[in-house]
Amino acid sequence: MCEKNEYCNLLQSYNWAKVKSNWDHMYTGVYKDNVLFATGLVLIKRLPLSFCMYYLPRGPIMDYRDNVLVQYYFDQLKKVAKKEYCIFIKFDPAIHVNDYDSKSYNTNRYEDTDTYLKIFKSCKAIHHGYTMSIADTVQPRFQSNVYSYENIEETLPKHTKRLIKDAERRNVQIIHGQGELLDEFSRLVELTESRKGVALRDKEYFKTLLENYSEGSVIFFSDLQRISIRSRGKGKEDTA
Repeated sequence: MCEKNEYCNLLQSYNWAKVKSNWDHMYTGVYKDNVLFATGLVLIKRLPLSFCMYYLPRGPIMDYRDNVLVQYYFDQLKKVAKKEYCIFIKFDPAIHVNDYDSKSYNTNRYEDTDTYLKIFKSCKAIHHGYTMSIADTVQPRFQSNVYSYENIEETLPKHTKRLIKDAERRNVQIIHGQGELLDEFSRLVELTESRKGVALRDKEYFKTLLENYSEGSVIFFSDLQRISIRSRGKGKEDTA
């Protein structure tokens, strides 16, 4: 059901619970006539004094226009939450609310957005608004897309074309693979942490992703190849 739904998201896949192994989890769903109509991976964070919180990353997945279905799902989830001493439920479904060119930002919303909000609010949910700071959200609100089409190279900005030519001139090669590249990838991540003074994911985290999403995970490298050039008549070999 998840893969066929327009709101399908990696963070609601079955194996994401294995990636988030520091949380407990629960798989939920709503069936009607033996057909799955709604599903939700619920991550459970244990809190002091036997309390907990529920979080559905990019979920639940269902037809958000179906008022009865949405209401039923959350009614049942709240019943379970009450028994588990859950103090609040947080969810952030991957609802597409706007499109705009990066050079012409706008605050328009698709018409269905208000419908979704009304239905969620009827379930006693509190909308935190269209926040602009990454610190205000768990998952990013904005996604940058470049859509591929025929002769796309001709429409690229001059600066982008110049960078591509520069990479070609420097003989930059793209390498991709999986577990065999993990050690080198993790080393580069550590170098980035040191250089930028930030904390990123460790090797075990990336290993877990590769193991749980073996068919869909890939590591990409941009590698600057070293070229040997022999100078004619001088018996020298220079390496660039």
